[in-house]
Amino acid sequence: MISNWLNRSSMFFLLAFTFSLPAFGYVFEDDEPEITDRVARISSIDGDVQIRRKDNVDWENAVLNLPVIEGDVISAGKGSRFEIQLNSKNYVRISENSIITLTTLQDSGIALSLQQGTALIRLNEIDRDREFFEIDAPRTTIALQLKGQYFIEAGSISEEVRVAVYNDGEARVYSESSGFTLRSGRSARMFIGGANVGEWDIADASRFDVAFFDWSEERDNLIARRLQNAHYDKYYDRDIYGADELNDYGNWTYDRSYGYVWRPAARSISYYDDWSPYRYGQWRWLPSYGWTWVNDEPWGWATYHHGRWIWTNGGWYWAPYGYYRNRRSWWRPALVVLGVYNNNVCWYPLPYNYSYYNYNRHYNSRNRRDRNQQNPGPVATNPTPTPVPGGTVTLEERYRGRMVPSASIPEKGVVAVSVEEFGKRKMGQRLDSPTSAKEILSKIPNSADSPPILPSFEEVRKRTDVGIVTARQRPVVGPSTVRTGAATRTADAPLDKELERTRIFGSRPPLNQSPRETPGINPSVNTERTMPRMGAVSRPTEKRGDGTDSTPIIIPLPPPREPQRNTPPNRVEQPKYEAPRRTEAPKYEPPPRRTDTPRYEPPPPRTESPKYEPPPQKSEPPPRSDPPPQKSEPSKPSEPSGKKDG
Repeated sequence: MISNWLNRSSMFFLLAFTFSLPAFGYVFEDDEPEITDRVARISSIDGDVQIRRKDNVDWENAVLNLPVIEGDVISAGKGSRFEIQLNSKNYVRISENSIITLTTLQDSGIALSLQQGTALIRLNEIDRDREFFEIDAPRTTIALQLKGQYFIEAGSISEEVRVAVYNDGEARVYSESSGFTLRSGRSARMFIGGANVGEWDIADASRFDVAFFDWSEERDNLIARRLQNAHYDKYYDRDIYGADELNDYGNWTYDRSYGYVWRPAARSISYYDDWSPYRYGQWRWLPSYGWTWVNDEPWGWATYHHGRWIWTNGGWYWAPYGYYRNRRSWWRPALVVLGVYNNNVCWYPLPYNYSYYNYNRHYNSRNRRDRNQQNPGPVATNPTPTPVPGGTVTLEERYRGRMVPSASIPEKGVVAVSVEEFGKRKMGQRLDSPTSAKEILSKIPNSADSPPILPSFEEVRKRTDVGIVTARQRPVVGPSTVRTGAATRTADAPLDKELERTRIFGSRPPLNQSPRETPGINPSVNTERTMPRMGAVSRPTEKRGDGTDSTPIIIPLPPPREPQRNTPPNRVEQPKYEAPRRTEAPKYEPPPRRTDTPRYEPPPPRTESPKYEPPPQKSEPPPRSDPPPQKSEPSKPSEPSGKKDG
């Protein structure tokens, strides 16, 4: 197999590096690339984080600045966490013991599936008229409505899902049987199993995981500072997200030939020995795109997927745009010229005056998915740096403006890796022979020719000790093993409107009463007054016992008054109304002032109160000298008179 691959590679070398360009025969590729799938990136990572691509069964080690696309499953181990940057303002942060799937990743909307764990979502910008943002948790769907911060917790063991809203956000939360709106400062706990399945509790929002919230707040502060000093819509457009990081690692300067360019500071590349662009990193397989460069430098996301690297004034500079400007800044897997030479895969930065060189075309032609109409991309302001080096040019002018790569790329800009190490080695090497680098740079690459036939991902994956596939494979999980969402999701389509109709309104149309409509008045009929509308939805018409429809009660209105006309003859005119004359209220007259002030007379002098004299003491009775009289015997009664003697 390796020998067949080398034969194909040698054939490519003969076609690519010895191609003789005719004067008017060069065919430029369309400005819109063949693959336009939306790409996000891992913008912060801490600990053991693994990723499983949609067309692979192996778990790979996730690294900083790793591109992620629709269908990827990402898992954070114990004590680990990571952050996904979706664009210049929106971020998804995942805590430990969590598994999340990028179900839908399109410019028209995003849908994530949180099988288990905790997520914090920071939306600094959302346009509900153009895009949707939804998260599927176990048997639950959360549709984000406004910019703000959102917390979702889906326990792997518990039968509950918790949602909280902060910073003026708003979300609609749906279960399998109901739905409601959750506003900022509130949290909800949904029961997805057990005796209380289908119910929910509403409470005030709080910081459920303090350490996770603190880390998220630190990230928010760092990003806010970078955005405050960023040059979006000035040096680069918002499609080149991540360029706001460059201020911390280098300096912007103005060049008369290239406009505003950025140069990495010496301290930013001092860690790397003999640094040059596209040397320190690794080639990783990205479904639908093919082989993609993943840089090792923490600041390199924007510089390796947009613009051009330029060698000028004895150093490397990065320009946000090339000579040929597109409608918008499309994301590219790598902006290099790549080929095979002497059993080595060689590459160097795409020169400034070259259109994009699609070295993955051989793979794209076999696996192309026509997503251009489904994913047209946002409307970018696409600012123009001053001066405009290029502009609208004809094919002949494009050809004349092209320079041989050796005129703009130094010999040490050519990096190579052996065929056996391609897709495995994390650092490129210089070519042993300077003559080989000169020979490669002396040929004008032509993307219209047959692209290089690089080793396929299947061939690289079969090699032992790849270094990308993790040794500790995790169980295969995903939407097929964990039931997420309140309903079955259709690819590239939101669930919010359908769930609102079925879960909240019970498949009945809501009452959309016009703000100008007077309650109780039917605006289409001027002679009838109807009862005020009741309920949140229109109830279906039911049959009474007598077979008639139960229609609203109608109260006839009195006939309208005819407008008054000129008074007919012989008609007695009504006396004109005369308002009663207003009588003036009596004026207030204060009582007459007292002119004679009463003379002050002092009170009579205070007389002294009589001194207290105690009452005279009672004198003792004089002592008695006479003895007390003795008690006399009572006298005997006398004999009654006239009593005869015996």
